[in-house]
Amino acid sequence: MWRDNCSPQRKPVALFRPARARMPNDLIDLRQLRAFHALAETRGFTAAAQRLFITQSAVSHSIKALETSLGCRLFDRTGKQVGLTHQGRMLLKYAERIFRELELACDELSSLTNWGYGKLCIGAVTTMCQHLLPSVLREFRESFSNCDIRIHPGDTGEILDRLEAGEIDMAVGLDSGRRGGFECRPLFGDELAFLLAPAHSWNGKAELQRADLEAERFILYSRSSHTSRLVERYFERQGVVMRRALELGNMEAIKELVRIGLGVGIAAPWVAAEEIAAHTLVARPCRSEPPLTRQWALFLPRGHQPSLAEETFAGICETVAQTFVMDRAAESTPDF
Repeated sequence: MWRDNCSPQRKPVALFRPARARMPNDLIDLRQLRAFHALAETRGFTAAAQRLFITQSAVSHSIKALETSLGCRLFDRTGKQVGLTHQGRMLLKYAERIFRELELACDELSSLTNWGYGKLCIGAVTTMCQHLLPSVLREFRESFSNCDIRIHPGDTGEILDRLEAGEIDMAVGLDSGRRGGFECRPLFGDELAFLLAPAHSWNGKAELQRADLEAERFILYSRSSHTSRLVERYFERQGVVMRRALELGNMEAIKELVRIGLGVGIAAPWVAAEEIAAHTLVARPCRSEPPLTRQWALFLPRGHQPSLAEETFAGICETVAQTFVMDRAAESTPDF
């Protein structure tokens, strides 16, 4: 008698089985993860054992147990050297994040338990490191004398990338409208001007013509910076083609080249307040519409609950910035 192969007596075979949810006791052992992280960085069992102050055999057993627990191979072994597999590279990314978060947790608990202790990583634009942060740090030290403070200088884009990656706690830079995962606290605003040597032909000239701008050599800050993009848009609105420009990543070098007459700089007058007061540089307004204004701000991760040290540092930044901008404006007011 003919029988259908798909008769009800046969149970269908599941092609895909849902992954079993991990229970708390199934989670990765932290000691095994530390052994994995050490081996991934050193690429040798002996070096990993020395870093962790354990035996080479203990590292080997930890890696084997971890691979068994995860059901995949994490390393390719070639002689005495080891290399990460695709699964190993993926786990390393999460391991680094886990250890970074554990370190932050310990720092925050320490700052709550021991007043004045902890660690604070600040990213800041180079000019802020030189002009604003010294006053902020001096006042912050009075309350958190034992806090370990690390400053990471860079352009606004660079320090915001580090903030987004969790490598720093907050950043001081220019507000360019990039608000993705950040809380932005305004500090102060400024306006860009031309910086000239006192003997420059523009000094005292009633009005600048388009030909004056096109004939000049400009000494500009890094083209990747927000300030440089503002300057480029300014020239576009004026219908001016910048034919000659020298790009530098150091404001002190820019001021020196302007001082000896090698070109015209574009910067906020407060950056050159001392030189303007000493009459070694002159600031001439750009007189553009809209004006070449910028907004400086303090950035924190959105949704992050600041520690006491972070909130104190942010508050001091906001207070010092108000005094800073008023003092610098008085020092660097152009005589036009």
